[in-house]
Amino acid sequence: MKTAVLIFLLLPLLCFCQKKSKKDILTSDLDSVQYNLDSKTLAPSNINLPFNSIEILDARFDTSKLGFEIHKEYAELRTKDFKRIKLVGGIDKSLQLFYNEYYKLCLKDSSNKLLIVVKTLWLNSLPGKKYYENKRYDIEKETYQNINIKFEYYLKRDNEYFALKRVDTVYQLTESVLRSKEVSFKKNDLSFFTYAIKSLIEKFDFTSLIEKAANTKKFSIHQIDSFNRKRFLLPVLTASNLNYGVFFNFKDFSSNAPATTDYKFKRIKGQDFLYIKNDSANSHLYFAISDSTGLHFSSSKRNDIIRIANTFEFFSFDDIYLPKTAGGNLLSMAFGYPGYGDFTGARKQYVLVPRQINMETGEIY
Repeated sequence: MKTAVLIFLLLPLLCFCQKKSKKDILTSDLDSVQYNLDSKTLAPSNINLPFNSIEILDARFDTSKLGFEIHKEYAELRTKDFKRIKLVGGIDKSLQLFYNEYYKLCLKDSSNKLLIVVKTLWLNSLPGKKYYENKRYDIEKETYQNINIKFEYYLKRDNEYFALKRVDTVYQLTESVLRSKEVSFKKNDLSFFTYAIKSLIEKFDFTSLIEKAANTKKFSIHQIDSFNRKRFLLPVLTASNLNYGVFFNFKDFSSNAPATTDYKFKRIKGQDFLYIKNDSANSHLYFAISDSTGLHFSSSKRNDIIRIANTFEFFSFDDIYLPKTAGGNLLSMAFGYPGYGDFTGARKQYVLVPRQINMETGEIY
């Protein structure tokens, strides 16, 4: 058996019977901050949208929030200082209302409607170093916000749907973007998020897309909904119990298929190392350990991960970049957290951060 690759995912199911320490804070214990997604202006009428309205179908693994954020600007952070990001009225209704209100001068009097199926929409206000290495996207590591997006666009005409476009991308609020004179962005609000969701409408020539889709396969809303629900049929989401053993990677975990059940830990210089029976390797990196008390990062059975809707969340140490203030600079220097490189608007700090798993790709947000 070869040494496994660590994929940073250590996940317990919420339904398991497990005791929570009074000192442990789970992501479900965090308070929420709710934003009104609105615009004080209207899009110019020269933007051509050949639809009479825009509809949103939220098909994400977790439809309850957009992500996590924190507003504290000093060195000592606690897990309870993080908050869940939500929109007033819910994500789908709020996004649909925003689109139809902002583009009211651009929408045409026609029989066409635009359906947007939201597969991924995650506002990462705590982008770190650990989970963005060797990923699918060509992205920068030093950034204030990452907005992960996967949208599928459909033309709706007389209760029939035609596929128009699919977008799978990441918008990044980097130092250069923040300093741009064309658009004014802030670090701790929805200004960059609003810019991103507008771009997802204005960057496409929908008239041309409709012409190309006219003779393509037709779908019903039931077919679209059924197709999206199939993503939630992963064995780890449908099983009544998580099988005991060691998961080496995301595939093992999503399949609820431990790679081995014959293992032990050895503690060397204060650290636990995993050993597999009849394996010549000195030790193994691993994905997670599942036992009678849940799923764990290590043999200590701490930092349990909870299931939220159809995904999983946990706290994990990572390097993140926090905004600088005069007081914050002094504290960061005192605690040994200097600024990093040319990323002049932030300071790097190694802290325990709330994360969520994209159950479609295995990526961590």
